[in-house]
Amino acid sequence: MATSFLEAKRIPGKLVKLKDWLEACPYDGPDEEPQPEALARLRVGGLFGDVQASDCEIRNFLSDSGAILINGCYRLVSAGHLCRFFKMLFALLTMNDLCSCSVLEKCTIMTLFASDSEGEEFPPNVVEHLLSVYMDSTSRLDQRRIGRFFAEELLKARPIWLESEFLSAWRQLLGDLEPSISYLGDLILKEPVPGMTETRLAYFPASRLPLEPEARFARLFEVRPRWELTEIEPFVEGAARALEVELLDLLVKHARISTTPNGIKIVTALLSV
Repeated sequence: MATSFLEAKRIPGKLVKLKDWLEACPYDGPDEEPQPEALARLRVGGLFGDVQASDCEIRNFLSDSGAILINGCYRLVSAGHLCRFFKMLFALLTMNDLCSCSVLEKCTIMTLFASDSEGEEFPPNVVEHLLSVYMDSTSRLDQRRIGRFFAEELLKARPIWLESEFLSAWRQLLGDLEPSISYLGDLILKEPVPGMTETRLAYFPASRLPLEPEARFARLFEVRPRWELTEIEPFVEGAARALEVELLDLLVKHARISTTPNGIKIVTALLSV
């Protein structure tokens, strides 16, 4: 008697709905609040009941996205409000002879915001939340997370850049913080420019790729048939985390890995059967 086997596949939580809800009602300051009915589905009770994902997956998503709980509703801080926050933060640090790269006390920064005439736009609970999101475990501003935020704003406004131009524009937004292209592995594609020593950067965020592995790899190999392992890894890590599998296991299952004579690992599509 013939025996057949069905492979069990773990389906990731359906967080797209939650992402859409949050993006539809961003927090843009205390004077720009929508009507209460527009926020009803973002209330704690309804949100955890209506999204088809585990409570743990929802909490992790809210934490990773930097959502803030305001008046019983989870909200994403708008990009415009974040830009204004960082502009004011960098200005306050400069005026008080503090370096963005130094160890900083949250209470000191909150006092600076509270004592400034323009600080009313940023209530203490919002300042405290943003500092908890954008400061690292050493009580310094998180250069990587802040850098990625401003880099993505530049890339959304203009998806194609020469690397030198991009670094110049990026550096102007970061105060004393230093930009590094290494922060952007899952946001950009890098390509040489024919006839130039320059590198071209193209906006290609991993967050917009399909979560299902087959569709994700199909899209990646459509864009670039041949990847170096270190280049493709950032675009696959999110899917591996969501599916709770090892990154290498996911790559081996859905792609072919070979090694060049000089030791570089190359990832290509599996041959069609």
